[in-house]
Amino acid sequence: MTQALGAYVVAFLPERSDTSVTAEAPLVATARPKARAAELRLTETIRVRHAHARRLPVILQGTRPECRVAACPVIWPLFRNPSDASEVDVTGTEPSGQYHAQFRLSITRALGEQLRDALTGLVPALLDDSNLLKLRPESGVYQLFRDGIPVYIGKAEASLPDRLRQHLRKIDGRRNISASKMSFTCLYVAEDFSAVAPEKLLIRYFQGDGKAPWNNNGFGNNDPGRNRDHTVVKAGHFDAQFPIDPRVQVAIATGTYTAGRFLDALKNALPYNLRYDQKFKGKGRLALTSLEVNQSPMSARAAFKLIIDTLPPQWQLTALPGYAILYKETEPQAYDSALAWWRREEEDFPVTETPGRHLFSPGSVEDSDNEDGSESGGLD
Repeated sequence: MTQALGAYVVAFLPERSDTSVTAEAPLVATARPKARAAELRLTETIRVRHAHARRLPVILQGTRPECRVAACPVIWPLFRNPSDASEVDVTGTEPSGQYHAQFRLSITRALGEQLRDALTGLVPALLDDSNLLKLRPESGVYQLFRDGIPVYIGKAEASLPDRLRQHLRKIDGRRNISASKMSFTCLYVAEDFSAVAPEKLLIRYFQGDGKAPWNNNGFGNNDPGRNRDHTVVKAGHFDAQFPIDPRVQVAIATGTYTAGRFLDALKNALPYNLRYDQKFKGKGRLALTSLEVNQSPMSARAAFKLIIDTLPPQWQLTALPGYAILYKETEPQAYDSALAWWRREEEDFPVTETPGRHLFSPGSVEDSDNEDGSESGGLD
């Protein structure tokens, strides 16, 4: 984190790091709590070493008002406008003329180019558990490939293998796509670089070449919530191209369950999200309704029928393109983009499965993913 303070630049360095700061004009660098000072001349470098605090402030004070920090590989100074750290000026003191000019250095561009070169220098590996187990549980950025073609750039703030495993699980539960066609590369990136959004730098580069199409088609989106269930999904959305598969097998141990426990087990077993009424999370009569699981594994479709057959009439389980929902609907709800729904109208009536309308709207999709920004909430 950095902050501009008049003639000073205050930078908070990561714990126990050696940091090189290069300046194009004389600076005085002071490291605290143990004060040290050194003057830098043109193109000279000072190394600030510390191991005393988690965030140690280093003050870079210009001895001339026009001086600028030219390069800084670990900390990111902000000048004049603290909200924009994308570019840092290296400016001379003489007026502009034919024999000299202003040079503009973009630190984030340099970082993006180095990340791109490092990522493209790797050989993609199959996206499967055996390869994910070899990864260290560290933060970083990654690239997904389908049939060898780059399709998505993302970041993991906590653990690369955990984040990639979420993607693998998601793809396993979709139609029109196979995990056997997916591969990945990844880079471990220090946590302190998260503030400069390294994945966004990479997305900018790869999308320029059309190599990150899933970054703007909703692939990384979380559950949009109940208010969006009736929204018509765009035809270009990941969920429209690769909808959830009700035929997928789910492993739920055989035995007697309450409706609440069964739904919790089903939610954990499905490779896509299942959202249901909060009534099933309490201890009311509905949540305590008993049911028997006699087969394992079973298809998601069979599990959907089982829970609807257990509940009172008018409960409806709907498979939308990207997730499934369970709510009481007084009248059958034909969600426009639904794949299918399961319900029964009367107590002694059988469960009926009704095909959905599969309607999709034209237009582009904006990815509102937290992570690939952040990992709060997971996928779908």
